[in-house]
This record gives sequence, C-alpha cells and structure tokens, in this order.
Amino acid sequence: MDELFPGNEDRLNYWMMGEIHILSDNIVPNARRDGFEATTEWLGLQEELKPFIREHCKACHNASSSSNRPTAKVLASAKAAVDAAKTAVRNGITSTEERQEIKEKLEKENQRIERSIKRGMPKPEQQQLEGMLTSIKDVTNNLLDTNSFALNKIKSHLDRKQRKILMDVLSIVNSTLSQNSCSKSRGCIEQVKKNILQKYSITEK
Repeated sequence: MDELFPGNEDRLNYWMMGEIHILSDNIVPNARRDGFEATTEWLGLQEELKPFIREHCKACHNASSSSNRPTAKVLASAKAAVDAAKTAVRNGITSTEERQEIKEKLEKENQRIERSIKRGMPKPEQQQLEGMLTSIKDVTNNLLDTNSFALNKIKSHLDRKQRKILMDVLSIVNSTLSQNSCSKSRGCIEQVKKNILQKYSITEK
C-alpha cells in the first residue's frame, strides 16, 4: 500500500492496521509478489482507494497534532507528578524532606496548569486542566496528612526506638537513590520501601 500514499506520506501506512481484500480475478500479483501487474483494473482500483487513504492520512495528522498540543503536554506532565505522589503516599513517605520535594513538584505542575488556563483554550481542554487541578489538590491533601508517613503505617511489635531506626533507614535509601547518579531509580526506591515495610507488617489498602 505504501506506493498509493500521496507524496512522502507512505510512513503513515505503518500508523494503521487493517486489510484490503481484492476479489477481482483481473487484478493479479506480479512475479515478485510485492505488488500487482499494471492492469486497467488495478489502476482503477488505485484511484478508488486514494480518497480512502487521504482520509486516513488526515486522521493520522490530526492525532499527531492533538498529542503534541501544549495542553496535552501539560496534562501528561501533571499526571506523571500526581501518579508519583499517589504511589509515594500509598507506600509511605520516609521523611519531611521527601514530602517537601513531592509537594514542590505538585505546586510546579499546578502553576503550569494555571498559566495555561489563563492563556485561553477550547472549553473541553480547559475542563481537562481544571480536572487535573482537582487531582493535584486531592493528592496534596493526602500528602500533608500525617498518615502519609511510613512510620504511621507500620503495624508491628517494634518499639518507638526501633521504628525510628527503620524510618532513618528508609530515609537514607530514599535520599541515596534520589541523587543525580540514580535519578532513574524512582521505581527502585518505591520497591525497596514497599519490601521493607511489608517485612514489618504493613497492611496495604
């Protein structure tokens, strides 16, 4: 199908999925089986397919344009920050420093969204951004709750001193793996926290 796409649009053929079944006996494969013989019927079918192809090329461009709009990028960035904050709250915050770092990231995303809304946009996009502001507010409230600390999630026989030591260990793990040399280790941090806390009888919600 590549050869039927207009101009340099043949790459868009790989954006699509589907099959075209040719039933005519007058349209026959060529000797190499990588195309068809240039019969009148095949040339005619090509002309019939071109409007269909142009329509789908337009759909591909619209989809690409939509995903690259500033609003889409702002939403994607904010969603990533919200999801990370939810994971941290669920697994337990290890220190006030970690909580402050997450809070600052959420505030930054909140400010980006507010600036985007002020610039103006279609109503549906504005509603999406306003919904994300609500999500940021909700997860921030959960973050600031004292129950978000891992220490307060622990249900075990550990005494106060032992619990403090455990929190110090978690804090060291978090701060060490959060350094630039380990900047891609966010998933590792959460997994280590989860495993340590489960060891000491964390009941996950």
